[in-house]
Amino acid sequence: MENTVLSPYAERGRYLTLDQGFNQALPPVPAHIFLAERDQALGPGGSAHILCDQSAEIAARTPSTTPLLLASYVRLAPGQPLTLSSGGSAEVFYVIRGAGSTEWGDGERIDWQAGDAMLLPGGSQERHTATGDGNAVLWRVTNQPQLAYESALPPPVEASPIKAVHYRGPEMMKALIDVRQHVMKSGMKSMAIMFGSEGSAYNRIAPSLTLALNAVPPHDHQIPHRHNSVAVSLVLRGEKAFSLVDGKRVDWSPYATFVTPAGASHTHHNESDQDSIVLIVQDGGLYYHCRTMGFAITGE
Repeated sequence: MENTVLSPYAERGRYLTLDQGFNQALPPVPAHIFLAERDQALGPGGSAHILCDQSAEIAARTPSTTPLLLASYVRLAPGQPLTLSSGGSAEVFYVIRGAGSTEWGDGERIDWQAGDAMLLPGGSQERHTATGDGNAVLWRVTNQPQLAYESALPPPVEASPIKAVHYRGPEMMKALIDVRQHVMKSGMKSMAIMFGSEGSAYNRIAPSLTLALNAVPPHDHQIPHRHNSVAVSLVLRGEKAFSLVDGKRVDWSPYATFVTPAGASHTHHNESDQDSIVLIVQDGGLYYHCRTMGFAITGE
């Protein structure tokens, strides 16, 4: 054995202790709110794709908001269509401002306006076009970092398990109002709806992602809780609202993106006279599938 010449394959082998294998020192995901990116998106200028990127902070190899999700803003100027390709298998959009259209695949098209949301499969390029005299602004979340972690590619559109869905703004808000009629027995002082689609499993919009619209009533709050999925949230209304994340206060700001790290104890507070509302994308589908969602109330 002493004179054995190892092949290149054998030379790659490493043998780690349990401490080395399980106690890897990864940087934490910060509870961060993206204000500069929001301001850039809503400001003047031509068409642009503005990433909410904290890959340096979390030691990610590709642009990332969290280890498995990438949020961004898409600013569309009239007469300047923007073509994007996410590298993810699922994409969520919310229309912050303006109106326009999105085209992809073999002649697929959704015409959208402010207040609408969309679910699109990955695996192709999309062409986003603003209509009207002013800029349109979209919020976008993809699971591109999830696929990039294994250098994987999304399936082509025709083979994707995800079918495009257009969630129209008035219908979304009606569903949120209707949920007031149901008393939540879990003790959560909030109203929320989960988004699904025809044929979707377990109220997930995609195998790995969930999408929810969450409202905190005036002068009220949610009790502290935690879950193993991360939350990437867009503030739709929240001028006098804030979150406490592991004791750290994060003040909401309209159309800002904020991150609630996985496993962090958190609660949402509303000090205004109207509902505070956030749209939330989570990598929860993965945890539901593994039976490790880990939702728990952490106290009052």
